[in-house]
Amino acid sequence: MTAPPCFLKCLGYPELRSPDRKVVRIRVKKHLALLVYLAVDRRRFHDRDRLMHLLWPHVSVAKGRHSIATAISLLRAIFGRNAFPTNRTAIRFNPATFHLDLDRLEAGNIIGTEDEGDLDVDGFLRGFDIDDAPEFGLWKDREQARRLPSIHAGLLTLIDHGRRRGSHDEIMQRAERLLALDHLAEEGIRAKMEALALVGDRFGALRVFDDWKTQVAEELQAEPSSLVEGMAVQLRKRGWEPKEPNPTPAVPAEQWKDRRFVGRKAEYRRLYETWEAVHQHRPQHALTAGDSGVGKTTLVQRLVTAAGLEGASVSRVQCYQMEQPIPFGMIGALVNGLLGRPGVAATAPEALAEVARVVPQVKQHFTNLPTPKQTEGEAARLLFAEGVMDLLHSVMEEKALLLVVDDLHHADEASLAVLHLLMRRMATGRFMVALTIRPDAKIGPQAHRFTDASSHLFLESIRLEPMPFDDCIELLEMMLAGATIEPPPSERRALIRASRGFPMVLELLAQDWILNGQNSLGLTLHALTPEVRTSTASGQYADLVQRLFRELSNPARQVLTLAALVGQRLNDLTVFGTVGLDLAGTMEGINELLSRRVLRDVGNGLEFMNELIRAYVYTATPSPIRLALHASVADRLLEQRGPGSASGLEIAWHLMRA
Repeated sequence: MTAPPCFLKCLGYPELRSPDRKVVRIRVKKHLALLVYLAVDRRRFHDRDRLMHLLWPHVSVAKGRHSIATAISLLRAIFGRNAFPTNRTAIRFNPATFHLDLDRLEAGNIIGTEDEGDLDVDGFLRGFDIDDAPEFGLWKDREQARRLPSIHAGLLTLIDHGRRRGSHDEIMQRAERLLALDHLAEEGIRAKMEALALVGDRFGALRVFDDWKTQVAEELQAEPSSLVEGMAVQLRKRGWEPKEPNPTPAVPAEQWKDRRFVGRKAEYRRLYETWEAVHQHRPQHALTAGDSGVGKTTLVQRLVTAAGLEGASVSRVQCYQMEQPIPFGMIGALVNGLLGRPGVAATAPEALAEVARVVPQVKQHFTNLPTPKQTEGEAARLLFAEGVMDLLHSVMEEKALLLVVDDLHHADEASLAVLHLLMRRMATGRFMVALTIRPDAKIGPQAHRFTDASSHLFLESIRLEPMPFDDCIELLEMMLAGATIEPPPSERRALIRASRGFPMVLELLAQDWILNGQNSLGLTLHALTPEVRTSTASGQYADLVQRLFRELSNPARQVLTLAALVGQRLNDLTVFGTVGLDLAGTMEGINELLSRRVLRDVGNGLEFMNELIRAYVYTATPSPIRLALHASVADRLLEQRGPGSASGLEIAWHLMRA
């Protein structure tokens, strides 16, 4: 078996590594510089006097030749005598086995394999200067200029690789290197804005953009491209700004603040590559399956952020079990999320009229629609589906389109039938549907059509398993960042074992440990023995939420109880007046629930972190109180009837529950 070769790194600060990949220390800087010079051009002999003038220009000829001889002797001790063939006046570097990162760069072999990591692309000898050797500095500059296109292309490849893996650290590092080489590089500033947005630093991304835009205007008298300008426009939108009717949703960036993306890089890459295929006008879709709390929503929300930064039209709906009986609820929410997007106004009025029969917000947005056809039953549903298809095609004329359905198993049958028809018949265009589903959930016949016939729907199936132990350690460290005390290693391992690799359970256990220390549930025998059950709201989820509920203030408890009952309407702050909360009390309760991560901000509204939390809070509310709240909410919605108000189906649902 051939021994692995030595490796010389010339991109960035130079470094020699032995066959076992340990760094070989070369103490004298000029000796390392001589090795780099000879290694970069190994095909020819180099004149000794030229080498002396290159690195030892200010010494006598005798001392210069002695310095070269000493350096060659040291390098022969590392590579062997035969690695440096010589004649009287010249020397050459010709090792038997040797790898140079520049060779890999020029070959375009940037992305690594399981045995070999990604190429560490950087400027040529960046940070490596010899003050008393100006000729060496000039040679270094010439090599940098000659290799700059390859370095630039390599960094872009690595940025794209990090983008596909959802790794903001990789994107930021490569963007910084690209900007160090060219401070006006638009690809670098775009990647840096993207990385900052993926960690929730919306204002940092905008500040970087504004500074760069000023420099471009001053130095080049130029303007940013529409892509980067569009990213800045998306980032300037905020979810809590005063609402215009059907505003364009903000890019969900703040939810990633202090929330590093841990693990799931392979799964995210499959999801992102599915999205990339859409730009070739080939509709592709993805179905992400996994138990509750395993991270399906987080994975898909990362794609929503990335697509939003690209300027795509995105509409997302979270399906709830308690709202499953409402027909067309899911598809109506998706349509409502697209109103106001570019291109919607180009939809045929007749198509909009058919859609407005099911989605009343369409009538509010377009007030002069014609009267729809008088149809019933299957014919009415088919006309509605064709109207939605016309609307989606109009949106795709302007922007790529991403529809997200979270918890497909809770969607109503009528909506699923329409969505299946849309995915089957829309064979061209920049269109993707991202679905999430719990594999153990009871699903109806329409949902089975998505899970059993993925081939003709161009549906990529992605399965999320519990996270590996090492990823759980990294995730737990992130969750404990900023805590006044941290658990010892033995307790960390106990918390991870109790979570069974489920990120949501681990987060709840970490919060419980911060509050209760060694008395936390994750360290008890009860937490270590049972399996995580995702088909019920009892068990660990119930115990954890009970503990959390006891720690909440009264306003937060009231907000949580009513939010579990009203679902998506929790974004209508006036509804909390039903339990006697004014605006200040409501905001106080919401902020506390956000800090506890019971709720999350998805860019254009709030939702529960997980359906099981909502289900537990809902079922734990005493029946008389729950019935009274349903009645009060129904009365309030009836009083507010008018354009854009609650649909009759929503009101009927509350009345039936009451």
